[in-house]
Amino acid sequence: MRKLSVIIFLLSLPLAESAYAVEAQQVIWGYDGKVIPERVNLLSVLLSNQEETPYEGAIVVYKTDPIGRRIGAQLVQPCFISPYSSRWVQFFVYVSEDWTKWIIAWGEGARDRIEAPAVRFGPPARIYLDQPDSPFSAKANFKTFPENLFPPTAAGADALDSVILDHCPRWEPLRQKAFLSWLNRGGTLHLLKTAEGKYPQFPPDMAELNNPADRFSVGEGEVVRHSLAQQALTEQVLTGMGFPAPELKTSDNPSIHRLEDHLFNLMKSLDTPERNWTLIVLLALMYMVLLCPVNYLFGRKRGRDFWVTILFLTALVASFSFIFYEVGHRGYGETTHVYTLSYARPLSDDTYDVTQWSSVFVTSGGYYTISHPSPYSIYSVCEESELVNGIISNGKGGNFSVDIPLYSSRAFLHRGELKGDNTRLEVVEWEVKDGLKKLSLAPQKGFPEDILEMWVLYDEHFYKMTLADGLIKIASEDDTGKHIDDFLSRYELSSFDYYYGSYSRAREEPGELFRSKALRPLIAYALGGRNVFSQYVESAKISRNDRAQIFIFARSPETFHLTGKGLGKDKSWVLYHREVANPRLRKE
Repeated sequence: MRKLSVIIFLLSLPLAESAYAVEAQQVIWGYDGKVIPERVNLLSVLLSNQEETPYEGAIVVYKTDPIGRRIGAQLVQPCFISPYSSRWVQFFVYVSEDWTKWIIAWGEGARDRIEAPAVRFGPPARIYLDQPDSPFSAKANFKTFPENLFPPTAAGADALDSVILDHCPRWEPLRQKAFLSWLNRGGTLHLLKTAEGKYPQFPPDMAELNNPADRFSVGEGEVVRHSLAQQALTEQVLTGMGFPAPELKTSDNPSIHRLEDHLFNLMKSLDTPERNWTLIVLLALMYMVLLCPVNYLFGRKRGRDFWVTILFLTALVASFSFIFYEVGHRGYGETTHVYTLSYARPLSDDTYDVTQWSSVFVTSGGYYTISHPSPYSIYSVCEESELVNGIISNGKGGNFSVDIPLYSSRAFLHRGELKGDNTRLEVVEWEVKDGLKKLSLAPQKGFPEDILEMWVLYDEHFYKMTLADGLIKIASEDDTGKHIDDFLSRYELSSFDYYYGSYSRAREEPGELFRSKALRPLIAYALGGRNVFSQYVESAKISRNDRAQIFIFARSPETFHLTGKGLGKDKSWVLYHREVANPRLRKE
């Protein structure tokens, strides 16, 4: 409650002191003016203070429906702008639909807010990082993006595919770490020579980028050195080198419209109370019989003793009211709990860039403050049709303060860097013959213990994996693999209409339910959508035959759990997604 009071105080500052001193001079969506659906996207706002007094208050971003009603929760960020100066303020916004409008406000008046440019969807961007104040910065054949606006967390780089650099950016340690984290989880960096004809030299914290090789890996990302001049590097050249730009496509027949709807409905199905409907129906029939014919006959028999009839009717209504309450009231075996599904990409052996979908169910209404053990947290409410009484404070020590009514749930998304299990794998055996014939991987100390299912994707085919005798192997040597389109077919995904339509209580245990209904949609999400969702990203990265992608679905470690007073235990599962390189091809 103390944090919530502080945020409310900050919100009140511009309302009292703003005198149209602040103007929004520029608003940028993402890295190239576009956003990726169902991902965290960057919203950069350049604010200018036109007065001789400093501005100190809170900048608020919220979304509205087409008729102007506010929906979702408010994103709040404290802000200080010196007199006659400007400042960039950045927000991390989860966007899933293009019909919503986004409002940026710094006060109560009509002139103290603007509407952000309309959302335009696009694929992950390929950009040239520019030095905006450098007179020697050359114009590239690609979209340029100011290096000072690179986010301080890799979670803000979901909409970034690859970066082109011909200089060493002037970044503080936080942005240096964020850039390396983005690269480690699978980004691509193209290095060009500087104006002096040399490749950029990076500081000690980024020293691994000084590798003199023409092409080398950084985690699961890749760095490529080009000898071409900047103007000679084009999309056609990169495509010819095996780096085609990703594309955003629309599915003609999606299996799932939006991933968050699918996952949240799964979780809500576990919150639906299990009642004895047979007993309730029998009691209702008994009540109707006693209330109508029996009550009528009893009244006729008593004649003029009408007070006895009234007493009988009162006792009947009171008795059945109590019986119905006991049999069907909320709280009948229900407890406060949390369900979470996570998707984790490695930044190191045991540190992950994590996307989490959570549903918090409470039996006592009130304000709850939700946080995670991440150095930089991003939260978002994904529902597109309702007003949420809550405030999101993203960034260092970020949290989500929200009002959750009695016997209800609140679903939300979290992005952050979290410690987890050690999922690093060493290649012991790798044989390719008409597909992936043999693959043996050695897990390290700290490997997840409670594993529900494992798969490997190689050359667009999935193979089931098992852990036996200390090694992870293909489940059957006779398994020729299942093509990715068959693995993610509508039949395999199980559309889950039963739960969508009725919200009936799931009969399976949570872990088994998520394994059967959420695992493959999460794998599809990891692969950019792959024609499963309404819109998906198509990338050539999943077709590479020098690497295999490993998917491990297991119970989450406690370090992934959310924290919050009165929220109960977090029951959560995670899909770890790693890549392993073929050591023979790497040597060649």
